[in-house]
Amino acid sequence: MRRLALLALLPLLAPAAEQRHLRYDNIHDAEVTEIQRVMSRLAPGAIVDIDSVYDSCSCEEGITCSAQVWVVSHRSGRSTGIWLSKMDGHWTLGPYEQWQSDINHLYWRRTELIGPRDAPDFASRRDTYNKQMLALQTAKPHCGYAPAADSASR
Repeated sequence: MRRLALLALLPLLAPAAEQRHLRYDNIHDAEVTEIQRVMSRLAPGAIVDIDSVYDSCSCEEGITCSAQVWVVSHRSGRSTGIWLSKMDGHWTLGPYEQWQSDINHLYWRRTELIGPRDAPDFASRRDTYNKQMLALQTAKPHCGYAPAADSASR
């Protein structure tokens, strides 16, 4: 039931998916194994649901992306969905999902990074945080984006 609710949100989370087509042969056993390996690194110990494979990618993922799949991990009563992209023949977080992950990680750590308002270094810590956030926001992948050489190794 919960999986169906999450999958029902898919078109809202990625409107471009509505314009793409499912891959005719869907997914192969070797790809399932590779996706499970990627997800064990991203969400250790999670139960993983793998949706159907799309035969193309959102343009933010760049030209080396040939397919995408929505994967939901269930761990400790919490479910999280991400797009994995097939980049140069391997399933991985594409540039956009990596960017989204990085910006979310920074955002959720803001209280820890900035510290209490009454701390003597509050202003400088806040400025450092704001500069890091701005740098991430300006690095957002966009259509026509060519990923940096190190993004595939993440």
